[in-house]
Amino acid sequence: MKVGHSIVAREEINLNIPAETVRKFIKTPERILDYYPGGKSCGELAQDGYFYCRAASVISLLQVIEDSPQYVRLRVWTATSCPEPYTVDELKARAFFVMDEGWELEEKDGRTRLLRTWFDVNKIRLRFLPMASMIKWTVKKESRLISQRWEARFQEEAK
Repeated sequence: MKVGHSIVAREEINLNIPAETVRKFIKTPERILDYYPGGKSCGELAQDGYFYCRAASVISLLQVIEDSPQYVRLRVWTATSCPEPYTVDELKARAFFVMDEGWELEEKDGRTRLLRTWFDVNKIRLRFLPMASMIKWTVKKESRLISQRWEARFQEEAK
């Protein structure tokens, strides 16, 4: 995590999965459905490096903006609605907030210590929403689901 960012929440997750496997999976739309509240669909967009995840009430656009063996950073735009087919420009134009999500990875003995950070939240619309509080509220649920579902996913793939 770089210095000088406005951190909203930070959570540590320990996984029995090699760091490189975790790093690659972080950059896929499928990983979000394992924990995204009410996730219904996800996919990659035509513009390189962008993917989305849709829930009943919101849709998030994600872009990998930094990628190294020890750190992945994504920019996340979240909108309340968007007509299909989804485009990067349309999702960005409809976003009510933007934030960054950082994933620090540290491997030891085939296990990964994952430090997930949400930071630099910028409310564009619906400014009355307490986004920082809402993010903090979902952190615990998401982290528990990541641990449970990713462990199960990669144990099943290893068979």
